[in-house]
Amino acid sequence: VWYSSRQLCWGAVLLVILVPLCLRRDLTMLSCTSLVGVCFEICVVVFMIVRWADGTYHIGGKFYESLPVEYRPNWGDSGQPEMWTITPGTMVLIGSLSAAFLAHYNAPRFYRQLRGKNSKQFGLVTLAGFTCALLIYLACMLVG
Repeated sequence: VWYSSRQLCWGAVLLVILVPLCLRRDLTMLSCTSLVGVCFEICVVVFMIVRWADGTYHIGGKFYESLPVEYRPNWGDSGQPEMWTITPGTMVLIGSLSAAFLAHYNAPRFYRQLRGKNSKQFGLVTLAGFTCALLIYLACMLVG
């Protein structure tokens, strides 16, 4: 049916949600929902750590057999993850990390919006933000 097509749904999301957000000059109205999103991201990471620690998706784990073969973790011949092997997925990782820490073009806007503007305060806020992002990414990479 035409009204349930993927293209129509994406178009509706674009027109109804994304265009109005792109046209706003001030996004402070989204600060609460952004905080909620970050909290849920932390919950997802905690859930991933719990599933990794209890071995649910390891060979012989509770959910391992229920995964389709193409989605099962491949631990190689050693039975352990091969952490230093370079594969095409490594390029995906590098691209994701470069996008995750790409915020330099917004730095002037962030500085203008900072209360108590000075370079030391901006440096501390920037360090805290990037450290939190790094910890979340590292946790996901190590357990997920």
